[in-house]
Amino acid sequence: MSIGKLEPFKFGESSFTTYIARIGQYFKANQVKDEMKTAILITAVGDETFELMVENKSYEDLVKLVVNHLQPTPSEIAERYKFRQRKQEPSESIACYVAVPKKLSKNCNFGTNLETELRDQVVFGLKNDIIRQRLFQETNLTYVKAYDLAINLEAAEINSGMICTNNQSAASILPEAPPMYPRNSNEIGRHLLEKIAHIVAEVANANIAEKEITVALSFFSKMLFVDFVKKEAI
Repeated sequence: MSIGKLEPFKFGESSFTTYIARIGQYFKANQVKDEMKTAILITAVGDETFELMVENKSYEDLVKLVVNHLQPTPSEIAERYKFRQRKQEPSESIACYVAVPKKLSKNCNFGTNLETELRDQVVFGLKNDIIRQRLFQETNLTYVKAYDLAINLEAAEINSGMICTNNQSAASILPEAPPMYPRNSNEIGRHLLEKIAHIVAEVANANIAEKEITVALSFFSKMLFVDFVKKEAI
């Protein structure tokens, strides 16, 4: 009993190179002999692909014939043009962006210069000028180092924005400070407790996160303390 199942090749839905790679794994798994490979390939590919084949050809020649017909070698300069034109999209993360030039470089024939070309395109195509300028300052910048640093800088920028948003949200629930406080210490303590209780009630109604509660109470406590010290100094 054979291992696996061979499906006909479907035009326009998959790569013939990928299909042949799967055929090769099928041959390996079932220990198919070389003299049987051509017959199995012709039987499996389906009618459309079979029409492209010529009889009395070896397995390797048949594969090469179909590949050249379905996947002709692309123009190197055209592929490099597409590679150079790819820039980071406005809503695209750096991680997603970096994967695209790497894929586009497949048919650019950069050879031993591939890492340098990828580094340059990733840096030049960044949408964030600040991150790009930061990468310009690096000496001996490699593709891997550029990727890691850009990812970290992007994460830091996102986290910084989240912190600012949280602080603004917490500050928005604070009540306005009263114009003056009583000088008696008991009355001051009662007044502070009333204000803190008011903040907690506001927080509960607004469904504010625990981190924002801490920011709000800390901010308001400092505000009360500073104002109290000023009043005592009068």
